[in-house]
Amino acid sequence: MSLSNGVMGLFGLGLGVAGTVTDSYAAYQQAKAEKLAAEWNAKVMRDNADLSDALAGIELEKGKHEVAIAKRDGALLIESQRAGFAASGVKVDTGSALDVVVEQAGRNRYDQDMIDYNARMSAWGYNVEAANLRQQAAMTEATGRNPGIAAGTSLLGGATSLFNQYRKYPVAS
Repeated sequence: MSLSNGVMGLFGLGLGVAGTVTDSYAAYQQAKAEKLAAEWNAKVMRDNADLSDALAGIELEKGKHEVAIAKRDGALLIESQRAGFAASGVKVDTGSALDVVVEQAGRNRYDQDMIDYNARMSAWGYNVEAANLRQQAAMTEATGRNPGIAAGTSLLGGATSLFNQYRKYPVAS
């Protein structure tokens, strides 16, 4: 017993519709998973950006602390030099003793400025990293596909294919 071409055509069309629906559902699920992954990755990037911001603040605070230590140590060194000159009977406010103290004060100030500069540069690096991570997070989120559009696109492609198949092989004669 054989089936007519019309029945076979309808059966083929039905299978094509089922395949199109299945493909569309798969496209929807894949896009949904991609979107969730993109959202998660973006969240991780934003969290890392917040961490970089915190590290920038820590670097600045650490720099302030190190500058204070350098300032204290520099003052102690100058006082030690002055005490040494005074113990040797040298006037500390004139001549070469004063030159030594002034030169040391300049070195101390240079050290403090370098510590501050290095802390600011380190903080700047963390701030740049945070900005880059936030930009990457936005771009990552934007790359997540919309599941509805993915399913719709798949349905439209399948419907077009089925229509072309129907035109080639009409169901009814």
